[in-house]
Amino acid sequence: MKYEIDEISEIEDLGEATQEVYDIGMIDTPHTFFANDILVHNSLYCNVGNILKSFNYPHINDNEKCLEFLEAKIEPLIFKVINNIVSKLMIQRHNCKECKISFKREMIARRACFLAKKRYMAWVLKMETERVKEGSAHEIEVKGLEMVRSSTPEMIRNILKKFNLALLKDVDYKKANDFIREVYDLFRSTNLEQIARITNVNNLEKYTGDDGAPVLGTPGHVKATIGYNMMLEKYKLEDTYEKIYEGDKIKTVYIKTSYDYPYSQIAFKEKLPTEFKLKELIDYDTMWEKVFIKPIRPLYETMKWSLPNFDQVDISDLFY
Repeated sequence: MKYEIDEISEIEDLGEATQEVYDIGMIDTPHTFFANDILVHNSLYCNVGNILKSFNYPHINDNEKCLEFLEAKIEPLIFKVINNIVSKLMIQRHNCKECKISFKREMIARRACFLAKKRYMAWVLKMETERVKEGSAHEIEVKGLEMVRSSTPEMIRNILKKFNLALLKDVDYKKANDFIREVYDLFRSTNLEQIARITNVNNLEKYTGDDGAPVLGTPGHVKATIGYNMMLEKYKLEDTYEKIYEGDKIKTVYIKTSYDYPYSQIAFKEKLPTEFKLKELIDYDTMWEKVFIKPIRPLYETMKWSLPNFDQVDISDLFY
């Protein structure tokens, strides 16, 4: 390979400008990895537990005293090391006149569970400058997990937050499974409207065939909406219940398919009409899997735990 080397004739300071910043990654390469107890990607998550142990810190289980010690002793030390390294990188290796890269601490968490890049939950003690009160909604920080999605029912969302925080605080397999069993009993006895998934419906005209039925490839929630409107027409209930229109917010539940209703989901606005006579066909098992088990399954897989099976007697605790 031929190449030429030219001397630098001039270095000019171009000043500062506001520009777009892009997060560039590569296919099939690790975006996240641990280096000496530090989770490395766009942000750095440092495990200070071993640091506290190296100091022989006597109050390692006292959250309040740990916070004071971390902020007074450990945090300045970490920032000094990071800033020295970055300054050396920019000035000595990149010929910059000064280093303008800076870092700040966002969160201090007692414990965290990382599933993948930008998918984690943490038991937060302090967020930036604010001390998080025990029992407050900010005590758990969640990124990229399904429980924070708008389609998850509000009741289930609140239960998931409570469950995940309890999981982080105790890391107790039996307590976690007992919690799930209690939620399962509550789930089966709760009003249908409270456990239905929530979303908006669009492209009704696109997915409705000439016969009024959904065409092949129709998304589930759109098919559920078309099915609801068809049932209103079938039972002549258009004057009793409002049809669902383009852009409406809807609730959807899973249905065991039958001769009277051939689709696996049905939508409604506020309440599922009793005239449809579908209550006995509600598929609670599928709904339980979709709205509760699916969000926590990755957590159990990360912990290498087995989810409780309600179809048979669970004796896994005897072998754990």
